[in-house]
Amino acid sequence: MNLLDKMKNINVDSINKLKEMRYIHQCGVCHETINSNKDEDVMYSDHLNSWFHNDCLSTLPRCNSCDNASYHLEHGICYRCMNRQSIRSYSYRPSPIFHRVNNKRKSVLISESGYSKHNLPILHFGVEIEVDRHEMDDSDYDSNIILEGNHFASLVNVIGRGIDKSNLFYSKSDGSLTEQGVEVVSHPFSWNFWKTFGNQIYDVLFSTLLSSGYFSAESEEGGMHIHVSKSAINKTQLHKLLWFVYSCPEFIELIAQRATSYGSLAWESLIGHHGSGTFAKRRNMVASISNRKYSQYADRYTAINMRPDNTIEFRIFNGTLNIMTLSKAIEFIHSLLSYCSQTSFKDIVNNSSEMNKVNRYLDFLSNNQKRYSNLCIFLDSEMKEVLSTQKRRKLFGVATQKVSRKMLEDGIIHNERSANAFHQDKKGMIV
Repeated sequence: MNLLDKMKNINVDSINKLKEMRYIHQCGVCHETINSNKDEDVMYSDHLNSWFHNDCLSTLPRCNSCDNASYHLEHGICYRCMNRQSIRSYSYRPSPIFHRVNNKRKSVLISESGYSKHNLPILHFGVEIEVDRHEMDDSDYDSNIILEGNHFASLVNVIGRGIDKSNLFYSKSDGSLTEQGVEVVSHPFSWNFWKTFGNQIYDVLFSTLLSSGYFSAESEEGGMHIHVSKSAINKTQLHKLLWFVYSCPEFIELIAQRATSYGSLAWESLIGHHGSGTFAKRRNMVASISNRKYSQYADRYTAINMRPDNTIEFRIFNGTLNIMTLSKAIEFIHSLLSYCSQTSFKDIVNNSSEMNKVNRYLDFLSNNQKRYSNLCIFLDSEMKEVLSTQKRRKLFGVATQKVSRKMLEDGIIHNERSANAFHQDKKGMIV
């Protein structure tokens, strides 16, 4: 008997029973029957694509990222969050999400604008860190977190959402690295955001990448670029900043922990060959660049890249997965901008020696040690051959005492979190 013959004797009751079957499901936890058309205290989960008794659903763990119930979590994260992101192309440029701090609530404040409610520009930072991965067997890793491809991008995104769903990071490919190499890029964040939340977020990111075999500091090609808001820097401040950076190449290379053609400190890379001769010509060219916040003569691979529309890019820093080293770099940029806003034009833009310029900056830094602790600790260690013990104690004594107390409190003296590990991809401490 075919189907049509069987259907000849169908009645209304049979049809109604068939209609009712579409409402019949199994609970995703207890597997008992649920009639979604009649039963109360049941619900459908889009996340799990199944029906549940409410009480049963409440027994499932919730994802620390999306807060949805899940059958299984890895490190507190559900499978959807672990697979929701992809490695973007090198040319990927999303609309920026500006991260600041709600001072009243001490929470993350997200904005589509880099300006305050009074329409004043706010200084924001954006960080790009190039990382690569060791060729190792899975058994060689410090943990069971194996990050590759889009799984890498997803977990980085999850970490960036770890505080108030802040959505701080995305990942891009980079042709200068190996096939395993990735560039981790942040959305812009303010200085207050960095001091309040940034250290903690990056500390988790770096720990996760290190445990999965990634590195940055020891890479021959990998570096770190930091962007700052053009709108928050006036032309005079920019003129002083450019002059200090390009007239103090040895000091900048010390700070950057890198000498590379990807971030040249030669005057020619900024202003072209025809304007790099006399002091007067050089000053006039820098003034012109500062007025326009753009250099038509600049090489893309100059130390301070003026080509981006809305940011100034510091291309000088070596890559790192050490939180103290990243803190040192951000503190250097913030301190230099503060120094250039407070110091007279003639004290910076002059024909004096590099050491004279550096000494003035170090005096400023000495008066702000608590604000720039990581930078001071680094300089105290790296300038031993240039400055006497007495001089360093005078310049950086407050900062070194602060970090010593921190190390005592954390019980981490003489281990892998030593304050002198700036040159290595090790877990530094948050100061």
